[in-house]
This record gives sequence, structure tokens and C-alpha cells, in this order.
Amino acid sequence: MARSIRGLRKVEEIKEIWDSLTYDQRLAATAFIFQQLCEHARTSGTYRKLIYDRLGFGQDAYLVLLPEGKLISNEFSLKARNSMQGEEKVNPNC
Repeated sequence: MARSIRGLRKVEEIKEIWDSLTYDQRLAATAFIFQQLCEHARTSGTYRKLIYDRLGFGQDAYLVLLPEGKLISNEFSLKARNSMQGEEKVNPNC
């Protein structure tokens, strides 16, 4: 992207970038993210593994993605694991 997103924190700025993508780009990005989240839930891992290894970002993305990304990595992964062991079953495609 032409402009830097370091320190990008405002929802409006993020939405503006999202809205600049074509429908197909948004669909592909969302499908990719969902696939990576499912894999992360299946195999677990750290927040760093999620953003660096699975999503392919560099260290500059750490703080930008931290609030939501860390929550997903720490909580979503744990809930998915617990549901696999309990009464709820996670979608086998995930």
C-alpha cells in the first residue's frame, strides 16, 4: 500500500482502506483470514505465530494488530480446543 499503516488505530481509517478494496479482494482476504484462524484454532499457537507465520506480517504489524489479534490468539484458540474436548464439536472443516 502506498501509505504506511504503522500505528493505524482509528476504526475510520481501517474502514476506509477496507472500502477501497474491490469486492473480490475483500472476499479473498476474508476467506484467507478465516482459513488461517481455523488452522490456528486447530493447532493453537502464540499471537506472534498467528501474525508472523500464518498471516505473513512483519514486526511492524505487532502493535497495530495487538488488541484484537491477541484476543483471538489467546481466547479463540482456547475455546476451540475446549469445545473439541467437550459437548460442542467444532466444524470439521475448521
